[in-house]
Amino acid sequence: KLGKKYNFKVYIIEHETTLSSLDINENKNIGIIGIACIPNLISGGFKALRLGFIPQCVVLDYCGCSNHWLYKKHMTKINENRLLYIILNN
Repeated sequence: KLGKKYNFKVYIIEHETTLSSLDINENKNIGIIGIACIPNLISGGFKALRLGFIPQCVVLDYCGCSNHWLYKKHMTKINENRLLYIILNN
């Protein structure tokens, strides 16, 4: 919805390993905003930097991941105000 409203395309990269398929030389107009828990933002952000991108990050309001924090997955949410700030001010 935000992409339509503010005229940008959204692609979901489910895991940082997918970043390897992006080539900055072919994608000079791509901006990356990582939205995840802190452990995934750190590793994914450094990977994006190594590939030549300058990522921005939005930390989840709380972590609901069963891989790092909980025994059972729990729905989380993002701070849409922070996301919009990054999109509209960069």
